Amino acid sequence: MKQLFLVFIFILSGLAYSAERTEADIVSHIQYYSGHTGLLVRQPKMVKLEECPRNDLYQLNSDHPHYKEMTSLILAAHIAGQKLEFVLSGCNQSLPAILHVYSDK
Repeated sequence: MKQLFLVFIFILSGLAYSAERTEADIVSHIQYYSGHTGLLVRQPKMVKLEECPRNDLYQLNSDHPHYKEMTSLILAAHIAGQKLEFVLSGCNQSLPAILHVYSDK
């Protein structure tokens, strides 16, 4: 019975934190839009998170602890045409939420 409980807890922990990593690609569009709480980002190949109703943009929420640094990285990469990867986790205002940003060169 104890092993069954541990398996159940392990499965639940995987469901509680589901994150998806995007392919390395350029940022084709960025915007701030009234009513959204952060930077909105689009890449040519967007990832669809099942729990999010929309997948036309990703959102970096302005209350992210590294919002300023990540916004600077995204803007610089957009201007330079540098490819970025994002880790998406959960939804923010119906959009996939950006959790991490990766830049490789």
